[in-house]
Amino acid sequence: MNKFRRYRIGVHAKRERSGFIKGMTIAEYYKKRYHDKSTYRQCFKCERVRHVRMRVDNKAVCAGCYQKYYYSPPKSICTKCGRLKRVAKYTTDGKPVCGSCREKNTGICAMCGREKIIQAAGLCYGCYKKYHWLTKQKSTS
Repeated sequence: MNKFRRYRIGVHAKRERSGFIKGMTIAEYYKKRYHDKSTYRQCFKCERVRHVRMRVDNKAVCAGCYQKYYYSPPKSICTKCGRLKRVAKYTTDGKPVCGSCREKNTGICAMCGREKIIQAAGLCYGCYKKYHWLTKQKSTS
């Protein structure tokens, strides 16, 4: 980056944010939403006073507890191994399959010629990583 560019575009100048949410500027809205103590309640899971992420049966839930208890992939018994695991995909019949039992996309890599799990562009993970790194190097130079 040009060392004079930041002065040219005025990074140090105070800029007004454009846009409004609920009749306030974006900065005011987020300041009120996340830093105003009046929006904080006691989480009924961890019992800490934090910002409310959602409500369950009219009880406040913080962001951490929401992530932990309410936003997790569904678990079910895998039809292949019979274990209770997270569902990676469903078969055409609608039966759940876990991540270790799902069919991997295997094939012959276009670069190295070995039979491996194909990641993208017909390449295995190692070759794709090398190819991506080489194209990145060419574009920066």
